[in-house]
Amino acid sequence: ARRTLNRAFTPASIKNMFDEMLDITSQSVLKWARHGPESSINVSADFMRLTLDTIVLTAMDTRFNSFYHDEYHPFFQHFGAMFAEIQKRSNWPAWFTWMQWRANR
Repeated sequence: ARRTLNRAFTPASIKNMFDEMLDITSQSVLKWARHGPESSINVSADFMRLTLDTIVLTAMDTRFNSFYHDEYHPFFQHFGAMFAEIQKRSNWPAWFTWMQWRANR
């Protein structure tokens, strides 16, 4: 996996992704500017949008434009649910995980 990822993140590859990254970052800054200085900003949610929009645009050449909607795109909602489940399962004892795997075969 490391060799595969290394090819994707060479300086030349990152340079090729720069325009998309700049575009998504500009969208986040414009969103903050539209709301004005008196508005509170949920930085955590906006950085989640920034990260996921950037990954989706650079990896899959797809735009979710999550800065233009209050709700997360369904893909992000499912992605978040998946990570919540992974976090929950990471605390399970090994024997329980094994039993779950055997039951779902």
